[in-house]
Amino acid sequence: MCDEIIVMYGGRVCKRGTAEDIFYRPHHEYTKGLLRSIPNVDRIGEKLIPIPGTPPDLLKLNSGCAFMPRCSKAMKICKDYMPCRTQFSEDQYCSCWEYCKDSADKIVQEQSAAVNG
Repeated sequence: MCDEIIVMYGGRVCKRGTAEDIFYRPHHEYTKGLLRSIPNVDRIGEKLIPIPGTPPDLLKLNSGCAFMPRCSKAMKICKDYMPCRTQFSEDQYCSCWEYCKDSADKIVQEQSAAVNG
């Protein structure tokens, strides 16, 4: 029904790609959580797997990734800095520090240097 999907969380784009990308290469933990919560006729009677935690208060978002409090792979940098966008193909990207750890390490080092003078 659609060629492109944009997954948003807390009013921010966290994943963009074709329908095939989203369903077979979800990358972002929120997208993975959404896919785990879809009923499946092959698993009738099994409980759905909910995303842990509660949705964010959109009036009190942190300056970093809105999904951080609910993410099993969250890092310290996720709280204070918006994740970089990692391009996987011309049509697919994900905004998550998990895929740009080198940039995260650089920001942490710069912040540490600034604090320590």
